Amino acid sequence: MIKKLVLMAVLMAASFATYAMQLTAAQSATLKAFIQADPVLLAMVTAQDWISLQDHFNEDADPTYIVWNPRVDPNTFLENGMVWADWKNASAGQVAILNTMMIKGYINAEKPNERLGLEEAFGKNSATNAGIQPHLKRPASRIETLFALGAGTTEAPGTMALRGAITHGDLSTVMAESE
Repeated sequence: MIKKLVLMAVLMAASFATYAMQLTAAQSATLKAFIQADPVLLAMVTAQDWISLQDHFNEDADPTYIVWNPRVDPNTFLENGMVWADWKNASAGQVAILNTMMIKGYINAEKPNERLGLEEAFGKNSATNAGIQPHLKRPASRIETLFALGAGTTEAPGTMALRGAITHGDLSTVMAESE
Protein backbone atom coordinates (compact mmCIF):
# COMPACT_ATOMS: atom_id res chain seq x y z
CA MET A 1 0.00 0.00 0.00
CA ILE A 2 2.83 2.41 0.89
CA LYS A 3 4.56 1.63 -2.41
CA LYS A 4 1.38 2.53 -4.29
CA LEU A 5 1.06 5.83 -2.44
CA VAL A 6 4.70 6.70 -3.12
CA LEU A 7 4.29 5.78 -6.78
CA MET A 8 1.16 7.93 -7.03
CA ALA A 9 2.97 10.88 -5.44
CA VAL A 10 5.91 10.52 -7.83
CA LEU A 11 3.59 10.32 -10.84
CA MET A 12 1.62 13.36 -9.70
CA ALA A 13 4.82 15.35 -9.20
CA ALA A 14 6.09 14.27 -12.61
CA SER A 15 2.84 15.25 -14.31
CA PHE A 16 2.92 18.68 -12.62
CA ALA A 17 6.49 19.23 -13.81
CA THR A 18 5.37 18.41 -17.34
CA TYR A 19 2.81 21.20 -17.30
CA ALA A 20 4.91 23.83 -15.53
CA MET A 21 6.28 26.44 -17.91
CA GLN A 22 10.04 26.42 -18.13
CA LEU A 23 11.14 30.04 -17.81
CA THR A 24 14.73 31.14 -18.06
CA ALA A 25 16.09 33.53 -15.43
CA ALA A 26 15.82 36.38 -17.93
CA GLN A 27 12.21 35.48 -18.78
CA SER A 28 11.33 35.30 -15.08
CA ALA A 29 12.86 38.73 -14.50
CA THR A 30 11.00 40.17 -17.52
CA LEU A 31 7.69 38.69 -16.37
CA LYS A 32 8.17 39.97 -12.83
CA ALA A 33 8.99 43.49 -14.05
CA PHE A 34 5.98 43.40 -16.38
CA ILE A 35 3.66 42.45 -13.51
CA GLN A 36 5.15 45.03 -11.16
CA ALA A 37 4.63 47.76 -13.77
CA ASP A 38 0.90 47.01 -14.12
CA PRO A 39 -1.22 48.15 -11.13
CA VAL A 40 -4.05 45.69 -11.91
CA LEU A 41 -1.68 42.71 -12.09
CA LEU A 42 0.25 43.87 -9.05
CA ALA A 43 -3.03 44.06 -7.09
CA MET A 44 -3.65 40.39 -7.95
CA VAL A 45 -0.20 39.54 -6.57
CA THR A 46 -0.79 41.56 -3.43
CA ALA A 47 -4.09 39.72 -2.90
CA GLN A 48 -2.32 36.44 -3.73
CA ASP A 49 -4.99 35.83 -6.36
CA TRP A 50 -2.74 33.55 -8.40
CA ILE A 51 -5.62 31.91 -10.27
CA SER A 52 -6.87 35.24 -11.66
CA LEU A 53 -3.31 36.16 -12.61
CA GLN A 54 -2.89 32.78 -14.29
CA ASP A 55 -6.17 33.21 -16.17
CA HIS A 56 -5.14 36.70 -17.29
CA PHE A 57 -1.87 35.51 -18.82
CA ASN A 58 -3.40 32.41 -20.45
CA GLU A 59 -6.15 34.36 -22.25
CA ASP A 60 -5.64 35.40 -25.87
CA ALA A 61 -3.69 38.63 -26.13
CA ASP A 62 -5.64 41.82 -26.65
CA PRO A 63 -4.97 43.24 -29.15
CA THR A 64 -4.69 39.93 -30.99
CA TYR A 65 -1.15 38.79 -31.70
CA ILE A 66 -0.91 36.08 -34.37
CA VAL A 67 1.81 33.39 -34.28
CA TRP A 68 2.68 30.36 -36.36
CA ASN A 69 0.98 27.31 -34.91
CA PRO A 70 3.58 24.74 -33.81
CA ARG A 71 1.15 21.81 -33.90
CA VAL A 72 -1.40 21.74 -36.72
CA ASP A 73 -3.40 18.56 -37.15
CA PRO A 74 -3.35 17.89 -40.92
CA ASN A 75 -7.00 16.83 -40.73
CA THR A 76 -7.86 20.43 -39.86
CA PHE A 77 -6.84 21.74 -43.24
CA LEU A 78 -7.78 18.58 -45.12
CA GLU A 79 -11.33 19.07 -43.83
CA ASN A 80 -11.46 22.88 -43.95
CA GLY A 81 -8.98 24.29 -46.45
CA MET A 82 -8.48 21.66 -49.12
CA VAL A 83 -9.67 22.51 -52.63
CA TRP A 84 -9.86 19.04 -54.12
CA ALA A 85 -9.87 20.33 -57.70
CA ASP A 86 -6.28 21.55 -57.08
CA TRP A 87 -5.27 18.14 -55.84
CA LYS A 88 -6.67 15.93 -58.62
CA ASN A 89 -3.77 16.80 -60.95
CA ALA A 90 -1.07 16.49 -58.27
CA SER A 91 2.17 14.88 -59.31
CA ALA A 92 3.62 11.84 -57.58
CA GLY A 93 6.22 14.19 -56.08
CA GLN A 94 3.57 16.44 -54.56
CA VAL A 95 1.77 13.44 -53.08
CA ALA A 96 5.06 12.10 -51.69
CA ILE A 97 5.85 15.47 -50.06
CA LEU A 98 2.48 15.61 -48.31
CA ASN A 99 2.62 11.96 -47.24
CA THR A 100 6.10 12.47 -45.79
CA MET A 101 5.01 15.58 -43.91
CA MET A 102 2.04 13.78 -42.38
CA ILE A 103 4.01 10.83 -41.00
CA LYS A 104 4.54 12.49 -37.62
CA GLY A 105 0.85 13.39 -37.37
CA TYR A 106 1.15 17.18 -37.26
CA ILE A 107 2.61 20.13 -39.14
CA ASN A 108 4.88 22.55 -37.28
CA ALA A 109 4.09 25.81 -39.06
CA GLU A 110 6.77 27.60 -37.02
CA LYS A 111 9.31 25.86 -39.22
CA PRO A 112 9.76 27.65 -42.57
CA ASN A 113 10.77 24.36 -44.17
CA GLU A 114 7.43 22.78 -43.30
CA ARG A 115 5.51 25.76 -44.70
CA LEU A 116 7.61 25.50 -47.86
CA GLY A 117 6.79 21.78 -48.04
CA LEU A 118 3.08 22.61 -48.02
CA GLU A 119 3.61 25.17 -50.78
CA GLU A 120 5.48 22.54 -52.80
CA ALA A 121 2.79 19.93 -52.19
CA PHE A 122 -0.19 22.15 -52.99
CA GLY A 123 1.33 24.84 -55.21
CA LYS A 124 2.29 28.26 -53.89
CA ASN A 125 -0.50 30.13 -55.69
CA SER A 126 -3.17 27.44 -55.42
CA ALA A 127 -6.57 27.88 -53.83
CA THR A 128 -5.65 25.05 -51.45
CA ASN A 129 -2.54 26.87 -50.23
CA ALA A 130 -4.64 30.00 -49.66
CA GLY A 131 -7.28 27.89 -47.91
CA ILE A 132 -4.90 26.22 -45.46
CA GLN A 133 -2.96 29.36 -44.47
CA PRO A 134 -5.43 30.43 -41.74
CA HIS A 135 -5.05 27.00 -40.10
CA LEU A 136 -1.27 27.41 -39.85
CA LYS A 137 -1.65 30.42 -37.55
CA ARG A 138 -3.29 31.03 -34.21
CA PRO A 139 -3.76 33.81 -31.66
CA ALA A 140 -1.10 33.84 -28.95
CA SER A 141 -1.89 34.07 -25.26
CA ARG A 142 -0.75 37.07 -23.26
CA ILE A 143 2.18 35.13 -21.78
CA GLU A 144 3.27 33.89 -25.22
CA THR A 145 2.96 37.41 -26.65
CA LEU A 146 5.15 38.86 -23.90
CA PHE A 147 8.09 36.80 -25.20
CA ALA A 148 7.21 36.59 -28.92
CA LEU A 149 9.17 38.16 -31.74
CA GLY A 150 7.87 39.72 -34.93
CA ALA A 151 4.89 41.72 -36.14
CA GLY A 152 2.25 39.28 -34.91
CA THR A 153 -0.12 40.00 -37.79
CA THR A 154 -1.98 37.61 -40.06
CA GLU A 155 0.35 38.62 -42.89
CA ALA A 156 3.50 38.34 -40.75
CA PRO A 157 2.90 36.00 -37.79
CA GLY A 158 5.22 36.24 -34.82
CA THR A 159 7.49 33.50 -33.53
CA MET A 160 7.10 32.30 -29.97
CA ALA A 161 10.08 32.09 -27.64
CA LEU A 162 7.94 30.08 -25.23
CA ARG A 163 4.73 28.14 -25.73
CA GLY A 164 1.80 27.05 -23.67
CA ALA A 165 0.07 28.01 -20.48
CA ILE A 166 1.62 29.38 -17.34
CA THR A 167 0.44 28.00 -14.00
CA HIS A 168 -0.44 29.83 -10.81
CA GLY A 169 2.56 28.06 -9.24
CA ASP A 170 4.87 29.46 -11.93
CA LEU A 171 3.59 32.96 -11.23
CA SER A 172 3.88 32.61 -7.48
CA THR A 173 7.46 31.38 -7.87
CA VAL A 174 8.41 34.21 -10.24
CA MET A 175 7.02 36.86 -7.88
CA ALA A 176 8.76 35.28 -4.87
CA GLU A 177 12.18 35.34 -6.54
CA SER A 178 14.48 38.03 -5.21
CA GLU A 179 15.55 40.92 -7.39
